[in-house]
Amino acid sequence: MAADPHTSQPTAPVNGAELASKASIMVASKIAGAFSKIVAIVILVRLLDKEDFGLLSFALVTYLTVTKLSELGLSDSIFYFFGKYSNARRGYALKVARTLFLLAIAGGGLLLFIGAVTGANGYSTLDLFVPLTILALIELPTLPIQNALIAIDRTKHAALANILFSLVFLLVVTTPAFAGQSIQLITYCLIGYGVFRLVVSAVLFQRHFAPDSGELPPRLMREVLAYSVPLSIASIMWKLNEFVDKYVVMFFLPVAVFAEYTVGSWEIPMVPTIAFTVASVMMPQLVSLHMQRETESLLALWNESIKKVSLIVLPLMVLLVTIAQDLIVVLFSADYVNAAWVFMVYTLVLFHRVGAYAAVLKAVNQTGVVTRWSIYTVLLNLCLSVPLVLWLGMIGAAVATLVAVGVTWVYVLRRIGDVLEVPLQRVFPFAYYTRVLVVAFAAAVPVVGLAMYLESSHGFGLLWKTVVYLASFSGLCAVTGIVQRADVLFVAGLFGLRPRQAEAAVTVGNAPMRR
Repeated sequence: MAADPHTSQPTAPVNGAELASKASIMVASKIAGAFSKIVAIVILVRLLDKEDFGLLSFALVTYLTVTKLSELGLSDSIFYFFGKYSNARRGYALKVARTLFLLAIAGGGLLLFIGAVTGANGYSTLDLFVPLTILALIELPTLPIQNALIAIDRTKHAALANILFSLVFLLVVTTPAFAGQSIQLITYCLIGYGVFRLVVSAVLFQRHFAPDSGELPPRLMREVLAYSVPLSIASIMWKLNEFVDKYVVMFFLPVAVFAEYTVGSWEIPMVPTIAFTVASVMMPQLVSLHMQRETESLLALWNESIKKVSLIVLPLMVLLVTIAQDLIVVLFSADYVNAAWVFMVYTLVLFHRVGAYAAVLKAVNQTGVVTRWSIYTVLLNLCLSVPLVLWLGMIGAAVATLVAVGVTWVYVLRRIGDVLEVPLQRVFPFAYYTRVLVVAFAAAVPVVGLAMYLESSHGFGLLWKTVVYLASFSGLCAVTGIVQRADVLFVAGLFGLRPRQAEAAVTVGNAPMRR
């Protein structure tokens, strides 16, 4: 049978060190981007009163929800269709950008409607949503650029773009606040951020995408939408799941309480970024392995990535719970100390952030499973949030999110097993995961014990608790032997160490770690 001229050739295998090296670039950029957003929140919290901060947060949360709704999963389709139609990537990217602009028009109308409706219910938000509508028209067509660059192995350029966008966003959001201007002016300044993003995206596209040697097949969008719409519904649901608890708090509790909940209800962005970034780098190879029907290799690559990411995510999760109160007070002031309890519960959601489960399902073209998973999570979260908020106050919303994520995590693991036709224990490395989790919690015991007898300021407490925890975890890893040479090389590479530097990190004391 003749080969499909549109279909790409198999992707060359990527070993652990190469995967870590590629992922480290995006991890660094995502950390920089996450850091800039945290800095923006810290500055706005300290410069705005709780009511203004709450209203601005509501407007931005709504904007992110609507743009995710309007995106229709088209950005996520880049990886799959760049792999399938490798000789028509420029044309496909342009088609996606044009479609996103048309969708942005509908999204802008929805933003204006929401602004009018919320204004009628006592919130003066329409003047915030007008500039955000303009921003949507500019920003939405640029959303696929980073995925497109990663897909053609231009990871460094994708990382640089992410850093530039994040820094400009930080500058645009905080400068008016420093000048004592209104939150309305902040949203208007975001239009400038959108223009900058559009110009940079256009330059990168022109530089890295030469004219195509092939043509896209007719009726392509029917195939694209069949793939991307389920992903779109899933993305919308995930965004709703991210914000549904906030909407419930906003509806039932005062704006000032919503401001406190906003400060507490966030995951340290670096942590989930690790799994998603590793999955993005692996995605072309996962697609290739599936197309070659190499299920065993696909599972091996997937499980190995989970094991290595667990060594970063799980101890960070426990550490963040341990230092929650000190961290919140240092970042946001003692006025927001009540948010620490919400932050603790929200941080526990990181327990499942050791893998980007949707990546496997996308790679095997089972996007419908991703959609159902997201819908179940949102519905369960919503059903739990309302009664728990009425019963426990704002912390009830965080508890609802944690429970919903835990229940549906089991569901998606079972569905991955069904799709790949393997038992559940082969989908996820439960034994290794449990060992790392136990060691991570055990490492917190000395910290909790010392905190009972040692009084310190929040700033100093943040410092000594972090140092003691990391030392305790490292010691327990050496004693239990859960960390091996390849794991350290991967983690070191993930954080940007060169091969020789990574090799130097493979020793604990003077004793080399096991291979």
